[in-house]
Amino acid sequence: MLNKSPKPRKRIAEIAQEISFLMPRIARRVFLSFFQSNEIPPTQLFTILTLSEKGSCHFRELCQGLHISAPTATGIIDRLEKAHFVRRLRDPADRRAIHIVLTAKGKRIARILRLTIRKRWEMMLRQLSLKECEDYLRILRKIQGFLS
Repeated sequence: MLNKSPKPRKRIAEIAQEISFLMPRIARRVFLSFFQSNEIPPTQLFTILTLSEKGSCHFRELCQGLHISAPTATGIIDRLEKAHFVRRLRDPADRRAIHIVLTAKGKRIARILRLTIRKRWEMMLRQLSLKECEDYLRILRKIQGFLS
């Protein structure tokens, strides 16, 4: 009898193909309600989230964390600063270095966004068993480790 199961490498490629379609759709749905009810573009929201995770950080570190170029980050920070979500602070030890910090308004938006995201995930995870939730979390942590 012939083995009808696809070779592991081929099956992994098929799974990767499906995940490549599913993950962006899931991410959009998780963030969608917040994006629709807020006038802040997604790139600015991701910048606010990154800053809320890191606290104040050097401009260069922010660029690396967001995987964007310095000119792109400058435009994003300019708009966030104009809207009073962030401030630029000079580093007293190095006048060329700039720290980016969230203002109280930026911190409030970050808290609201995190709460919104958490509630959306809770709603989805309630559809799964506790074991499935634990397995999903374990796998996500493992994948995050690969990305670090």
